[in-house]
Amino acid sequence: RVAGAVALADDATLLRRAGVAPAPHRVAVFPKGGGAWVTVGHVRDVEPPPPAPAVEGDIDANHHTLRSYAANIGVDLRANVVASVHRVEAPAVTVNGHPYVTLHLCDADGAHTATLVAFARSADRLPTAARAGDAIRLNRVYREAAMAGDADTYLRLKGQSHTGYAVVAAAPRPGFAADASGLAVHWCAAKKPSKLTRAQAAAAQAALGTLPAAPPPPPPDGVV
Repeated sequence: RVAGAVALADDATLLRRAGVAPAPHRVAVFPKGGGAWVTVGHVRDVEPPPPAPAVEGDIDANHHTLRSYAANIGVDLRANVVASVHRVEAPAVTVNGHPYVTLHLCDADGAHTATLVAFARSADRLPTAARAGDAIRLNRVYREAAMAGDADTYLRLKGQSHTGYAVVAAAPRPGFAADASGLAVHWCAAKKPSKLTRAQAAAAQAALGTLPAAPPPPPPDGVV
């Protein structure tokens, strides 16, 4: 029953057989697994719930640049992205004992930048193998809200326990293995690593050795 005003589905069937189409606002729909909707009865004087908002680029969509990620992924949504690493901070542990590491990233053209705070179930699954000049492929990384003073070309990213990290290097190092693309990849102790797609490998290759774009020089004295 919905607010004590439900007629059985059989009643709706009788109406249809009589050539009377139930008004749209009298059809009750309830969420079913996967976000779909299913009609379960004929409801009098009950407005339908609003449609689920359209979400673009959410859940495992591939973005090969921070620019594309920024244009398509909203706050608290997740997707995949490839970027260049230009600085890695020392690993640390939260007060609750959760390991994390902070990486500073940029696009291949150096224009868009991001700070990634990467968490994982254990320290060996963090992208601590990354070095300046490497590239990184992030699976299921979240976008966080911007803070006051953030540039439009700057992103705040957060990796959680289910985020996948893959560090790509220009040359093999200990812990790195050759991927099918020919690149040296560190899978950060992933049990079932998701291999790089051709497009991701190409984006990683382009991102290797990139640094952020230098800020424009200040204007000469007396020029505004």
